Parts: sequence; structure tokens; C-alpha cells
Amino acid sequence: MNVVGAAVAAKGAAEASTGFIHLAKSASQGPKAADATGVTAGGQATDEHGNKLGPSGEKQVNKTQSNTREGARNKALNEGSGAVDHHNPKQGKPHFHPKDNKGNKKPSSPHHEYPE
Repeated sequence: MNVVGAAVAAKGAAEASTGFIHLAKSASQGPKAADATGVTAGGQATDEHGNKLGPSGEKQVNKTQSNTREGARNKALNEGSGAVDHHNPKQGKPHFHPKDNKGNKKPSSPHHEYPE
């Protein structure tokens, strides 16, 4: 029984150290919350507008893909009071954003992309 217990303990220790190494690597990459303009409740760095920052230090952009323009618009409508169409963006594919109740694009909202 002690042999099995020792093997399980060794495996657990190895997994714990591997987890610590991954945690240390992710902590060493990207912007530090202490150096950022703001921080989310979960401790992720944000810019002055409250946008989460990705590992590159640039604003994190979440995207969804739809097969049709209508599908992308419906996803945006499900998240807000309306949808803003960015049909000719400077970067990326055409997409929709959800609107707030004042008709403005919601900040930090995902890009609901559709085919051109």
C-alpha cells in the first residue's frame, strides 16, 4: 500500500509543479495588472476605457463567426437593444456590434463577423 501511496503522491507533486510552471509562464507574458490603467474583478489588465488587454498589450477582441449576415446581426441583437453594422471595417471582416439603450455601440463588445 505504501508503494501505491508514494507513486500517487509523486504524480501529484509533478502535476502541481507543472501547473506552477504554466502559471508562472502566463504571468510573465502580457501586461501586468499592476502596470495597467485598470483591472477587472478577475485581475485581468484593462485600458483606460475598461477594455481587457490581451497578451500583446493590445485590446482583446472577442469574435464570433456566422454563415450569414442575418445570423451575425441576430447574435448582436441578443446582446443589446440594437445592432451596429461595421460593413467596411479598417481591419478584419465585416461585423455587427450590439447597441446600448442610447443607440451607441457597447464598449468591449464582441465582433459578430459575417462573410463579405
